[in-house]
Amino acid sequence: MGQCLSSATVPIMKEHFEEAIEDALATQEQQAGNENSSPQHRPQGGRHDKSAALYASLPSDAEKHEVRNVYDGDTFTLTNEKRVRLLGIDTPEIKEQQPFAQEAKAYTKDRCNKREVHLSFEPGSEREDHYGRLLCYVWVSADNGKHLCINEGIVEAGLARAYTPGKGGTAQLGELVRL
Repeated sequence: MGQCLSSATVPIMKEHFEEAIEDALATQEQQAGNENSSPQHRPQGGRHDKSAALYASLPSDAEKHEVRNVYDGDTFTLTNEKRVRLLGIDTPEIKEQQPFAQEAKAYTKDRCNKREVHLSFEPGSEREDHYGRLLCYVWVSADNGKHLCINEGIVEAGLARAYTPGKGGTAQLGELVRL
């Protein structure tokens, strides 16, 4: 495995995306009748029981680590002081006060901060970026005994976009975009 995404997840992602659109339309209709609605009152996440970001097992090359601190939605530090940048995604910037930056940070912090995570790397690609951060897919244990790929989950939640810097990118960029 080695990555979060596989071609088997595409039909599941499509179904989830269609359901998310239906939910968003229903929320918009609800908010149209409520003058006091605001972005903070929007439902976050989605239908977690049908998440395309849940997997039965970890990638065979996943490395176990513990997170010391979450900086934002796509960056954190491990207890060994190595910084990690989630591969294939980009979240809003906190320093620039971009919309939903705090929500993206909360998503990652709720699932990773002070917890055990598993990291996997893109096969055949650099393991670090030009800042020395590890470029990884990040996995956490879910309540149902499955494993949540944070990279996919945060995109699925609408708090990140698929992103690949430079020329190479990730092999799964197209599938992240579909989330």
